[in-house]
Amino acid sequence: SINKCPFCDENYSAKLLINLQQLQSSRIEDQFEICCLYFAETSIIPDGLSKNYPKVIDFVQLPEHVNKLYSELWSIVTKNTESSFRNLAIENYRKTAIGKFELFQPGYYGFKGSYTILNTLVTLFIDSKKLSSNMTLSLKPLEYLGEVLVPETAIRLIAQDRNITLVEAAEVMKDSIGFGMYVHDMEDDDISNLEDCINRIE
Repeated sequence: SINKCPFCDENYSAKLLINLQQLQSSRIEDQFEICCLYFAETSIIPDGLSKNYPKVIDFVQLPEHVNKLYSELWSIVTKNTESSFRNLAIENYRKTAIGKFELFQPGYYGFKGSYTILNTLVTLFIDSKKLSSNMTLSLKPLEYLGEVLVPETAIRLIAQDRNITLVEAAEVMKDSIGFGMYVHDMEDDDISNLEDCINRIE
């Protein structure tokens, strides 16, 4: 059944009606969350699906795909390959690390993809002692991984997924951030694991 949202006066579906009925608080933050869910369900997700953004991603196999990109990523670390993400990260290095990490989501891979990619990169570059602090310029290791290597990895994964160029993949990554945030969000275990991952870096 279709009902009117009391917060934004838009029609919402039975699925959102359940969320609304479960909402016990009148806090504006909670009301806003319902409106955001409505927008995601009726606009962001359908738009992403029309562009063939994947609703299902095999996150178990994702680390293996990231591992295969090691040589390309190492070329970025050693500055043999130019990185627009590195340039942008250096320009904005005064922001907090976590805040910047949230800005650089890997497109339709979403928050869950961010963690999976970051965790794999920590194994490749931090645990192995490959990435030294003098290689990350003015950025901290976490900032460098989150702002440079995560998006560089993401555009390569997207390019492989869709058989397109890195430039085209960067546009897809930017366009599909909202889709990824809603469709491939992190679960509770991922959040706990992310904290452990950050601790390994710091």
